[in-house]
Amino acid sequence: MAFLDGRIGELSDLVSRAQVINPNSYEHDKIRFGSTIKLENTETGDELTYTIVGSTESNPDRGLISYHTPLSQQLLGHGEGEEVTIKLPSGQQIFEILEVIYIEIQFEE
Repeated sequence: MAFLDGRIGELSDLVSRAQVINPNSYEHDKIRFGSTIKLENTETGDELTYTIVGSTESNPDRGLISYHTPLSQQLLGHGEGEEVTIKLPSGQQIFEILEVIYIEIQFEE
């Protein structure tokens, strides 16, 4: 019972500090929260598309990655045409940012 009371307190605190951010309300000329980005691995030519979301919306299988991930943290603030060296657990990779746009996300119900 004490554990549940503690957890309720943690969740109440989290909700009380939450802020709603509408990514449609600002430019996506640089990678920001809510941006959908298309990347190309410069070594393999593989193209990847991700949307940067909050931690609770994250779903890597659908291309939705949290802004807390090492990948998104290293991409934030960069723009189209830039090459970015990303340090990942699998090693260092270089990506070219092909596109930065805003696309409204359709979450599963």
